Amino acid sequence: MVPRFTFLALLSVGIATAALGFVYGVLFAGVPYPDPTPEQLRDDDATLQVSERMVLAGAATVALAAPVALVLRLQRTRREDPR
Repeated sequence: MVPRFTFLALLSVGIATAALGFVYGVLFAGVPYPDPTPEQLRDDDATLQVSERMVLAGAATVALAAPVALVLRLQRTRREDPR
């Protein structure tokens, strides 16, 4: 039960992190000001960088879930093997 929970937890956390990063970018830096000051441009750039990092972290976590699932399945197969 714990291995399956590990896979589902990684998958869920990764998807949630990527989705939150996307929403964060859209809400806080998605619509630029009509005539932004240099300070506003810097703030928007920093916000977009945070958003991109959150999306990448979520994608990396989801990508990590696939090898974890494979390793857990191999371990289960070896335990069930009667040899």
